[in-house]
Formats: sequence, structure tokens, C-alpha cells
Amino acid sequence: MARLIRLFDKNHFKVANGSLASFVPPSCSEQCQVEKKMLQDTVARQNADLSRLRMDCERLSAVDIRKDIRISELNKEVESAKARIVALEELCRNQMDGILSTASSSSFERKEGSQKEETAHQGGL
Repeated sequence: MARLIRLFDKNHFKVANGSLASFVPPSCSEQCQVEKKMLQDTVARQNADLSRLRMDCERLSAVDIRKDIRISELNKEVESAKARIVALEELCRNQMDGILSTASSSSFERKEGSQKEETAHQGGL
């Protein structure tokens, strides 16, 4: 029997005469095959779960991106609404100032007119 000298990898050995010998492991027992199959099934399930989780992550990331975009759009709409409100408030103030100044000048004209009437009335007496 040849003596093993050096291990090249787990299945190949160099023997004393310099040739390479291969080691072929004995076939697995039935129990070993059952356990191997169970482990393969477990790995397959875990890979499927991992794949599903990755898809869920990608979907949720896409949802988050859409939410961020919508929030940005809503913020722009709010800023636009604020600007319109400020403009409307300014317009209302200007209109109220115009109404008040018109009312003041009308009041002044009425006072002036009534004073003229009183003067004319007193002068005619």
C-alpha cells in the first residue's frame, strides 16, 4: 500500500511514488441523505424568504420615495397657498383703505355741504 506524503486538497493526495491519488468519500448513509435533503430544503426556504424580504425592502423604499416626493409637492402647494393668502390680505387691506378713505372724503364732503347749507340758511334769515 502506498504511503501518503502530501495533501493537495481534500480529495487529492501525492503518494510516495509521486503519482496523485484521489480519495472518493464513501456514499452517504440514508440518514446522511435525509439530513442533507433537509438542509437543502431549509437553505432553499431561507433563500426564498431572503428574496421576498429584499423585494419587500425595494417596494417599501419605492413607497418611501413616492411619499417623499408627495410631501415635497404638498410643501410647495402650502407655500403657494401662503403666498396667495398674503396677497389676498394685502388686497383686502388696500380695498378697506380705499373704502375708508372714500367714506372719510364723503363724510367730509357731507359736513362741508351741511355747513354751507347752514351758512346759507342763517344768511337767509
